[in-house]
Amino acid sequence: MSDAQKEMMENIMGNVTENLTSGKIRNAAIVNIISCLLTIAGAFMMWNLNQKGFYLYIVGFLVMIIGSLMIYDGFMGAMAAGAAGFIGILFIILYGVNLKHMH
Repeated sequence: MSDAQKEMMENIMGNVTENLTSGKIRNAAIVNIISCLLTIAGAFMMWNLNQKGFYLYIVGFLVMIIGSLMIYDGFMGAMAAGAAGFIGILFIILYGVNLKHMH
């Protein structure tokens, strides 16, 4: 590896090490629980053909994305938010296609 590649990897690993503190992990777990409860409630409401569940589902994923960006700094925050955002957008699109069938 070149010196630039080594320096980049050291910066990434240093950022991960700085972000893996017990306080940040605890805060991330709290945000994750809140997000999961919101998305599960939204999915249950959509199962019962309630359109409000779709919007609750979106709020649940926004909590996860924004919470990840606020808790973790730099690369780690971007990776956590990106992963949640990708999955979230995929399911929001899939549920949104069927939104017309809900009341």
